[in-house]
Amino acid sequence: MTAASSSAVSTGAAAHIPLGETTSTASDVEQNARGLLSARRFVEEQRTHAQLAALLASLPYAKAIGLGLCALEEAPTADAELPPEHAVRYEMAAMPDNVGNPLLPAVHGGVLAAAMETAATLEVLRRYSHAGQEARLPKLIDFSIDYLATARGDSATCIECEVIRAGRRMVNVRVSAWQRSLGRLVASARMHFVLESLEG
Repeated sequence: MTAASSSAVSTGAAAHIPLGETTSTASDVEQNARGLLSARRFVEEQRTHAQLAALLASLPYAKAIGLGLCALEEAPTADAELPPEHAVRYEMAAMPDNVGNPLLPAVHGGVLAAAMETAATLEVLRRYSHAGQEARLPKLIDFSIDYLATARGDSATCIECEVIRAGRRMVNVRVSAWQRSLGRLVASARMHFVLESLEG
């Protein structure tokens, strides 16, 4: 995506639907139920790098765009507990299907925004759900993104989330995306989440 002015959209990480699909099927409902079960398990169990990677792998859209975790730098093993304050970096692999402009080539802006949204949702889930507390699912209510430079389709994209403000039911997050160098961002986003109960 080439550099562009700031734009704001309102969407949801759990609602990425292929173009042209307007109705829910039994398969969609079953898949959503599996996703909520994975989220509940992630919330209620001890959270590790391996569990977070498994949760990402269970999300069809994250898998489709190649969104995963960066290699561990501080924790000695994938089974080591990740404290809520431990910074986690996500990485979107370079994939031909993510390219919107093949002439540059450049990552499609919508794909980049969705990867950042997914990472932010998982970070809020990871940081603000603790043992003994009610399991709550982050719901995106506001999303604003600035495209700052071309995100090349032949390079992996790193994503990092920073919580700016957190209340009892609301969390504000700043998300940064870059390639090769943290000093040269390709996009910056601000997201607002409300925490909703997983209890049905």
